[in-house]
Formats: sequence, structure tokens, C-alpha cells
Amino acid sequence: MRDEKRQIVDQEDVIVVGSDVTLGELLASEYIRTQAKALADGIREDLRHGLAEKNGPIRQIFFQDISCGCRNRGQAPCQKDGGRGCHGVTGENHNLSIMGSIKVGTPSCQQACPVGVDIPAVLEHMRDGDRLKAQRTLMKYHPMAQTVCLLCGRCRSRCVRAVEDEGVAAEKIMYWLGADVGKHPEIFFIQPSGDSEKWIALEEITISGLAAAYYLRRMGNHIVFLQEKEPGQVLSPYGQDLADAMKNSLEVYMNNLRYMGVVFEKQAMDEADRRYAFDQRLSLGPDRQGKGLWDLLEEICHGVKTANNINLDLGLKSYLEPMGPLGRFRFEGVEELPLEWETLVEDTGEEIVRKEASRCGTCGCFGVSESRTGAALFMLETKIHTSQRVIRAQDYFARVSPWEQLKPEEDIVCLEIPKSGDFVSGCVFEQEITLAYAFLGTSGNLADLRMTFGGVAPVPIRLTEAEKRLRGKSLSALSAEGEALCIMDMLMPRIVLMKMNREKTERMQRLLARALEVCVHSAAQPGKHDLLEENM
Repeated sequence: MRDEKRQIVDQEDVIVVGSDVTLGELLASEYIRTQAKALADGIREDLRHGLAEKNGPIRQIFFQDISCGCRNRGQAPCQKDGGRGCHGVTGENHNLSIMGSIKVGTPSCQQACPVGVDIPAVLEHMRDGDRLKAQRTLMKYHPMAQTVCLLCGRCRSRCVRAVEDEGVAAEKIMYWLGADVGKHPEIFFIQPSGDSEKWIALEEITISGLAAAYYLRRMGNHIVFLQEKEPGQVLSPYGQDLADAMKNSLEVYMNNLRYMGVVFEKQAMDEADRRYAFDQRLSLGPDRQGKGLWDLLEEICHGVKTANNINLDLGLKSYLEPMGPLGRFRFEGVEELPLEWETLVEDTGEEIVRKEASRCGTCGCFGVSESRTGAALFMLETKIHTSQRVIRAQDYFARVSPWEQLKPEEDIVCLEIPKSGDFVSGCVFEQEITLAYAFLGTSGNLADLRMTFGGVAPVPIRLTEAEKRLRGKSLSALSAEGEALCIMDMLMPRIVLMKMNREKTERMQRLLARALEVCVHSAAQPGKHDLLEENM
């Protein structure tokens, strides 16, 4: 094993690099200089900026933290260090991400939510003007928002903004979205397209059972409630005030469950057994005394978790699905004043709701992945061999603090780097931003390419859509400046600008133009791209 970690081995299509090979040895290797030029460029630049040690092993690259100018300055811990929010949103942010934030923990509003709703994700979709996506995201976690959110409000009290002015009124936004969900069963409570052929009995109507019913039915199970009750009776254990406030919206929810095929029967289990062949019987009844709002919310959470566990046990998927890695926010919203809500929030217009949602800063990490070597390994689609498995560089570097995905006993053994000698490849740099690229020309056309930005987000960003746009284009007709502008136009919907980092888009465009210029000149003068790049 020790020898394997110290070797550089030239194989047919790849170069295998042991994890103990030093960066200096890699720079001296002809294999790396000719077959993985982007990697050599990245290493050279990291050494120049003091991000790595020449006599240190390549493994050091896999344990580099994000770059952030606002950590460790005597402030309260940021989210990455176990605190709340990102100080860079309102502070020093000239070198921070312009592609959004990434979660490094559970935001405080989501921690406070008894049902665990990914509140920043819901608010992000509202800011984007996609109410339907916001509602679908909410329904992944909480099918009864109209019933309980308005009376809860825990999320607002834990919002980061509550320290400086007033927390985002997320509970009112969730209620508003939930009220609209309740009006459209044809969208949100449709009959499932699949049939699990499983029949599940819920022995009585309870809050946790009603929450579970939505997710069980959503995955194609047949759900039958026994011993029918009115909404007021279901809510009575939690106090008359709650029952009066919630019974109308709970009735809407129960009727929507009927719309999606949930059956409510009056008979008890003995009678129902003669009509249905039940595969499973559930008793999700209240089990605590002296109930109130918080017990009701915990029972909703219990019902959601129970349903998802049952679906997984039945070989069905969980209805909870992960959100995208990068969250966006609208910087102008940071300066928005708290919203003066109308008394009837259900009648509030969507523009007002979106304005309030814009006050959320997503509470992720806005630092940047600055490793030039990491961006090159990502672009080259390197495979990382550990003592237990193989991890793609695209997956490894897709996380902040990526080494945390390694098990305590797991060790990086070697890297399998695809050769790119037939490509025009390398890295171009401007301050903390890197563009790693590889272009392959065939018969005068751009046959294949890869482009990855580093230093613009907490993780490297592969320009997949831009690659599709360029693939197959004639090299002689390709305009480096024009294509760079078009690519930036494609990226703009994903870009999140702060007060001090707006010029980063200009640097990105310049790097794109430089890389494409290398490609165009190399097609005209094969073998000259190294010299051209050095002089640009």
C-alpha cells in the first residue's frame, strides 16, 4: 500500500497518482505536464498563493477549507462555525460567492420548526416567483400548513433577522401558501398514478394519522380511517381555543384527503376487516395528557416520519426529497423593512408575500472554494480511490468541508486522473477565480469540452449548459468575446450579487474569453496554445 501511495503510474487512458506524491513531484512529472496540464496549472497557482505546500502530498488538496474574509474576526460564530447566518451578507463580501450559498448546518428557522420545514428553500422559490414550486416544497414536509402555521410562529422568533429588526414572517407565508394549497386539490391532492396494492387501516382519526395519510396515499397506498370524527372532535384534546381556530381549515384538509382517495369509514376494525384485506393496521392516537399547540405540532411531525418510514419499508420511496445544493437570495431584500401584514393574510397579494420572502438571506455559507487544484481535478473528472471505495471528484468537492464525508478509518490512497493530452487544456486565473478548461477540436469543430469555475461559489461550478451550447461549433467561426458574453447571460439567473462583489461577473467573463481565445488560436496554430496562454 505504501508504494502505491508514492507512485505516478502512466496507464492507457489515465494517470494514477498516489496520495503521498508531493505537489513538487507532480510539477516535475512529464506525464502531468503533458497529459494533465490543467492540474499542473492549478498546482502552480496554489503554490504561488500559499494555498498548498510544495513538499506536501497531493492529499493536502482534499482537506482545504473554503476561503472567506469574514470568519474569525471576533464576531459571533457564523453558520459554518456553529452559529447563525453568514456575516458576509451585510459585511465584508467582495470575495464571497456570487452563485449562492450552501447549507453547512440546519438554519435556525428550520431547527425551530416542529415539523422541520426547509423554510429557506420555500422562501427562495417564492422570491423566484415560482409559487407552485414553493408549495410543492412545503408539502414535502408539511401537508397541514393552513391549519397550524399561523398559530405557531416559532420560525420567526428564531430568524437571524430578529436580532437586528424583525424576523421574516415565515409562518404567515407558510399559512398563505397552505391556504392556496387547500383551494386546489386538483393540483396537490391528486390520485396517485401508481398503486402499491397495500391497504393500511388507521384505527381512529387523529392529528398524526391525518398527517401520515397524505404521504402514505401519495405513494400509492390505500388508506382507510375508522370510527369517523368531525374536525372539532379531532382537535378537542388540544383545547377549545385551538379547536375553534383550526377546525375549519382541518375540515378543508380532510375533504382534500377524500379527494385523493383516502376513505373515512364509521365502523370499527372488526367490521372493516370483513370489507378490506388490510396489510397493516396503525394506531397513531394521542399518548400524552394536558395537550396544547406544541403537542399537536409534534404529532404532525410523528405522522410524517411514520408515513415515510412505512413507505421505505414497503420498498417505496420517501416523499421527502433533497433540495438543490446552492441557495439564492435577493441582496436588495436585506434592506427591506418588515412587512405590515393585513389582518386577513389569506387575502394578501402575491407581490407582498414575495417582498417579505426577499428578506430571507438563506442562512447558508457564502465562502468560496478557492483551490485551483481542486477545480482542475473536478474538471478532469478525477476518481478518488480511498481504502474503502471510489469517489468521483464531482461528488467529493460538491460539499463544503468535503473531508467530513470520509469515515474516521478511511484513507485516500490514490487518484485516477483521465488523460487530456489530446485536448487543449489548462487553467486561467484572475484573483481568487479560476477557470479550468479542456477543449477538443475535430475536423474544425469543437467536438468536446469541459469548463469549471472555482472561486465563485462554495463549491466548484461545472458549466454544463455552456458546454452544450459550444459543443459542435465551428472553431473558425467562434468568437471568444461573443461566446463569453452569451455564457454569462446564461449564468445570470443563477448569480447572486452582493454590494461589494459585483465586479466578479466581469472577471468571470474575461476568463471565459481568455480560455476560448486559447482554443481558437490553438486550432489555427496547433501546438502553440501553451505559449499563447502564458502571454495572455
